[in-house]
This record gives sequence, structure tokens and C-alpha cells, in this order.
Amino acid sequence: MNTVGGVELTTDPTWRGNPEVLASVTPVRVTIRNNGGTPVTVRYSDFQLNGQGRRYAAVPPADIQGAIAERPRGADEPERFYYDPERFLGTQWSDPYYEDRFYQGKYFGQWQETGHPREVRLPTPEMLQAVLPEGVVESGDAVSGFLYFQKVDPQEKRVDLSYRVPNPGPGAAFGTINVPLVVQRGRG
Repeated sequence: MNTVGGVELTTDPTWRGNPEVLASVTPVRVTIRNNGGTPVTVRYSDFQLNGQGRRYAAVPPADIQGAIAERPRGADEPERFYYDPERFLGTQWSDPYYEDRFYQGKYFGQWQETGHPREVRLPTPEMLQAVLPEGVVESGDAVSGFLYFQKVDPQEKRVDLSYRVPNPGPGAAFGTINVPLVVQRGRG
């Protein structure tokens, strides 16, 4: 069991979000259960991955940089709605150059080709929604979410997730929890 001072750490290194994220960061889902008698502070700086002579820091979401290509939702589905000017042969539509700039400016984006990726800045809304929040875990409570680590070198075969469990006292720690993780080859 991965427990120190009544604080338990469990992991799930499976990222089910946009696989393009894996080219920039290494996400690991963690759950922290505080079964100890005192509150525990959760800070990104208390986590790291240790590889073959290299350390990978947990990166606060605001510090994640880069961009990914993201396909619009439903891009793999056939288009259901499209603009066919030949269907509109009424009074204003009989003019092939008629345009309603207000309407078309508002809705043209919905008519544009679906399926083409667009650039999305990191962190994505999906990443922010799934992140492990920093804060305090009271005795008897638990918190879960993803930590985003610096991109792990593809040559690594295994890394250890290290969590320095802080003690409420100044500068002290209950101890450190180390969880071995096998590096899976994926995108990125």
C-alpha cells in the first residue's frame, strides 16, 4: 500500500483525453485519501517523476505551454447540416450574389468544413477540468485529478511517482510515497 502518515496515494496513468496532449506533457491521474488525523496540503511542487537520472516536475496548469491540433466534436460523423444555395430559389435567393452579412458572419463557422483540425492552446479546457486541484485535504476526505508532468523522455522504461507528503508543521514532511509506473509508448 502507498501510505505515509495515514495519507494514501493511488494512481492511474491512463489518459483518456485528446491523445495530442501526450506530445507536450505526461498526465497521471492521482487520488489522495487523507486517513490521518491532520489536514494535508496538496501542492504541485510536492510531486515529481523520477527516471533514469532525470527528474520530471509536475507543471501547474497555468505554466503549460504549447498547442495541439484538435478535431471538432463530431468530426468523424457525417455532416448533418449543410448550406445548399440551390434549395433556396425564393425572392432574395434568386440573386446568386445575395448575402446577409449579419447572418452569414454569425453562422458561417458552423457551415465550414468539419473534420479539419484547429489549433488549441494548452492547457485545453479538458485538461483544466480534469486537473488535481491544489489545496487542503481534510482528515477523512479525498481528492482526485490529473497531474501534468514535464514530457517524459521516450527512452525511459520506468519512472517513480514521488509525493512528498507535507506535515502541517513548518518545513517538515510525514514522509515520501513512491509509486513505480511503467512508461507506455503512445503518441508524442
